[in-house]
Amino acid sequence: MEEINYIPNRAPAMLLNAQSHTLGVLIPSFQNQLFADILAGIESVTSGHNYQTLMANYNYDRDSEEESVINLLSYNIDGIILSEKYHTLRTVKFLRSTTLPIVELMDIQGDRLDMEVGFDNRQAAFDMVSTLLNKRRRRKILYLGSKDDIRDEQRYHGYCDAMTRRGLAPLRINPRAISSIHLGIQLMRDALTHTRT
Repeated sequence: MEEINYIPNRAPAMLLNAQSHTLGVLIPSFQNQLFADILAGIESVTSGHNYQTLMANYNYDRDSEEESVINLLSYNIDGIILSEKYHTLRTVKFLRSTTLPIVELMDIQGDRLDMEVGFDNRQAAFDMVSTLLNKRRRRKILYLGSKDDIRDEQRYHGYCDAMTRRGLAPLRINPRAISSIHLGIQLMRDALTHTRT
């Protein structure tokens, strides 16, 4: 087979076995390094079990996520991994109409469709800011946000909770843009300028 560059067609086996050995993965941004790391982790596990991944990027747009979910479902995937828990009603309807395993990442607040892997973003931010305050890092603690994102709002509220508990005024810079390394550099510059004044 190698001599003639034969590539087997998996479609008949997928139809016959009702298994594709493929997982759908949706991420909100290719610009955010965090999601590149998540994809690498998923790939490291799936490849060891002879699974492939089909990835879709929806740029934090719920309608685009909906289209991507419908598209991935058309490939007879064996499961789907979603990078958040907040979806359009139509997305939820399509996902609930399947018997696929569904994993939602990055958050444990609110209802889940099936399985979830994540943490409490509000509590995590509260704990982090409280730790900084306990170590007397009081000069100014500034919250750097990203594009309108429910998890980001949860973290911001945790930050505010910790600051107000200590009688400190919350400060926020929110560029309303998708996270990226370049955005992080600009936000750090803005933060350093802000804390010096």
